[in-house]
Amino acid sequence: MDIKVIVGEYEYVNTHIIKFSLDKSAQNISHTFELQLKIPKYSNYEEYKKVVIVKNQQEVKFLINDRVFLLGIAEKIQINEKGNEIILSGRSKMILLVNGQGIIKEYYERNLVKLFAQVFKDNNIDKFQIDNTISEMKIVNNIGTKLKNIPSNVRIVMKKEDTIFSFIDRYAIICRCVAISDNEGNLLLTRESEKAIDDEQEQDGFEIRVLVNGEGESNAHPEGYVSDFTNRVRYISMMSQNHTAYMFDGANNGKNAKTKPFKVIIDDQVTLPTMRRHEYKVGADGEVLAANAEWILNRKRAESQKVSVSLCGRVAEVFLSKNPELLQLVKTTNQYAQIENENLVIAEMSVSISNDTGLVVKLGLVPTNSYTFATDSKTFLKGHNAKIISAIEPASQPKLILQIEPRIKRLDYDPITPLLEAPNSGNFSAGNLEATQNLLTARNLQNKKYSK
Repeated sequence: MDIKVIVGEYEYVNTHIIKFSLDKSAQNISHTFELQLKIPKYSNYEEYKKVVIVKNQQEVKFLINDRVFLLGIAEKIQINEKGNEIILSGRSKMILLVNGQGIIKEYYERNLVKLFAQVFKDNNIDKFQIDNTISEMKIVNNIGTKLKNIPSNVRIVMKKEDTIFSFIDRYAIICRCVAISDNEGNLLLTRESEKAIDDEQEQDGFEIRVLVNGEGESNAHPEGYVSDFTNRVRYISMMSQNHTAYMFDGANNGKNAKTKPFKVIIDDQVTLPTMRRHEYKVGADGEVLAANAEWILNRKRAESQKVSVSLCGRVAEVFLSKNPELLQLVKTTNQYAQIENENLVIAEMSVSISNDTGLVVKLGLVPTNSYTFATDSKTFLKGHNAKIISAIEPASQPKLILQIEPRIKRLDYDPITPLLEAPNSGNFSAGNLEATQNLLTARNLQNKKYSK
């Protein structure tokens, strides 16, 4: 496998590379790298300056089989005490979106690509200088004409607490797409793939096989399986910040009361009746709130359920020759995790090479629909889906009340109310107060009896 690294104007080849690691994740907009190089031979100081990099914030380009796998910016440089090795580490140029806060401004552009282009221009990152070269921050629309516009009733504003990425992520979700970094470090608007690797060529797709001993030949190594419900809840409620809706309020004598529109969805994987409320940062209607609630639910699924595998040597080379990308599907059998012939989503991908281990590709795989807005998500837990249970729109539905059966059975009547409604209830006598205390004591005793 042909691997090259270009730093500034100098090209390092396989023989110069001691080790490197490239890490990509759909959870992080910016990819990371670390590279250890053997300094090539030089005969004088002028040659030394060409082959030894001592300037930060230079472009570092990784090519695998002449295809750009990652383009990053060097943020840290170390040279060893002997002066014959150099270590570079950094991230892709999406760090401009993560590290920097945007200019506070309200926008009116509804086309997502044009909106983000305007934000880049306003914040001087549409074209920026890296060392002595000018780099462009491009926006790649991988969805095409199916990419929705931002609804007209949604306010588009960069808030003072926003980073540029938090702004982009918020409005990408509204248009039901995922904002990640592509191989060139540009902003990629995409969605989870519907096809597994190689399906489009109608060939036998690449398949990962991790089999229990004695069950056949594996081509991958298990790196662990996680199913963590620590931060999962059954009910996710998303509420608008400042829009209002009118609804019937039974607690207000049947009168109409103002409240905020909201969506509630149920994650059927979670059985405990736990709920978490989220407030959307800007005013929005039910459709926008639903997209955000579904996105939060599916993100939680992606974070909580993951199977990890590693590919080594020739298998890793074949896999990389397929030009895999984040959010692509790969057919997987992992008997240790009891997964049989399922398409899983590539959520994390790490490529490393060293003299000790050779070429290794590590993958973090999550259930399908983890990076979409579908609520009928296929998961490792069979037969469990999510569903929307409530949508409040202006002048539409009655208020939703979730009732949970109390553990303690209550009395069918309230003995306290008649006392409070007595003519002298505004000024309790000692007798009335004593009678009230006795009735409260009797109620507590009866509740204890029913709770046993």
